[in-house]
Amino acid sequence: MKNGKTIVIISVVAAALGVAPMVISSFTDKKIEEYKAMLANNGFKQEITKKEGYFVTKRDFTLEVVDASKAMNFLLGKVVEKNKQYDALVKVIKEEIKPDDVNVAFNGLKFRGQMEHSNLLPADRKASLIWDRLPSSVTDEDTKKIMNPLLARGVFAFDIAFDASHAIKQVAARDIKEKIAVDEENTIDINTVGHKLDLSVGSDVTKGRLEFGKQFLQASSKDPYEGNVSSDLEKMVYNFSVKDDFNGEGDLTLGKYSFVAGDGDEQTFFGLNGAKASSKVQDKNDKVQMVVDYFFDGLTFSDSMEKFGLQALNVKIGIDGLTTSRLKKIQQAYNGVVMQTGSNMSAEQQKALEGDVVGLINDGMKLTLNVGLKGLTSPMTAIKDGIVDATFEIPKNSFNKGQGPFALLSLLDASAKIKIHKEDRATLEAFGLLPKRYFELGVAKDEYVAYDLVMKQGKLTLNGQPVQ
Repeated sequence: MKNGKTIVIISVVAAALGVAPMVISSFTDKKIEEYKAMLANNGFKQEITKKEGYFVTKRDFTLEVVDASKAMNFLLGKVVEKNKQYDALVKVIKEEIKPDDVNVAFNGLKFRGQMEHSNLLPADRKASLIWDRLPSSVTDEDTKKIMNPLLARGVFAFDIAFDASHAIKQVAARDIKEKIAVDEENTIDINTVGHKLDLSVGSDVTKGRLEFGKQFLQASSKDPYEGNVSSDLEKMVYNFSVKDDFNGEGDLTLGKYSFVAGDGDEQTFFGLNGAKASSKVQDKNDKVQMVVDYFFDGLTFSDSMEKFGLQALNVKIGIDGLTTSRLKKIQQAYNGVVMQTGSNMSAEQQKALEGDVVGLINDGMKLTLNVGLKGLTSPMTAIKDGIVDATFEIPKNSFNKGQGPFALLSLLDASAKIKIHKEDRATLEAFGLLPKRYFELGVAKDEYVAYDLVMKQGKLTLNGQPVQ
């Protein structure tokens, strides 16, 4: 009896597992038809050209732009849905770009690809998107001769992963390694590796990672007078986490980069050994706190006449105390009026904007600036190193717009600790930016000369001595 029940249970489970893929596949077909209708209403034509697989279904499809103006409005609408801040910008784009121009530029553009999903187990959905055809407006035979073979081989393609809720998890560009003959004398080399974007979209925070493994582009000519142009990036990684305009953080890392243009006799070169940048902004108790930090390693620029170099540069900026609610109002006024082409700000709008700007000043704010420079070389001078640590602060005040800029200046409390290498003092004196007597106020500390610059209530002092 037990064996009979077991057989029945197994049979039911097996039947369910056998039927489930058909049910899920049918459900997916229905959703695809809904998407197809939605796309058709917004300038796209989608066709399923092939379907295969039972437990795992693969669908080949094509996607063509048939009304680029509708497609543009649809995509711009999606941007505004994600962030209302871009509403005014989107309106400007729609006003400035004529529908006929968009249609001429993009109608006929076609992609092909494949969708893949499991009909049995919960798993990521996958899709590929391959650029398949040029827009109809491209009639130049030379262009088609270059591009069509590349499109036929699927050179420009993306692989996309979706989670169970259809949200994009990853977009990865397929690696490209091509040597394209433009004509008998000119070629273009493209070598890209590891270009991808990872996304995690939460209820209120979007996190992501953008990565370029390698990116090399070069235009070469056999003509000695034409020269070559090349751009070579070793690696780039950008991590970010964003909640809204006033809450988010990110960090960027660049590997070696070089840009070269010219021929063997006259070349322009820009090089960078590496760079890092980070930023963080948060809204705390209606106050914006923001920190940005930049570091550049081994900057070099040269041409046939001059050469500039910088061993290292670090810049850190901090902002604290700006009232978030007032900033939002100013931002809204800017987006709603200034960015709208041909519109003028009304007297009421101008008064409200001025009130928010003055209110922002009245609430006070603080800015910190830290700059470190090392190994600056140029044809005219050389600087070993220097450090600046500065603070600028406006305390709470009763300033009004009728007082003028000098009253605003009197509110500013500023201080700066400046250290320059002792060997650089004579160099800076020679520029004549400041009278020699001010340089003489410096205090020797080890290998450096130190200066304390203070401004309070409109009065400026350097190492305790008044400065005119």
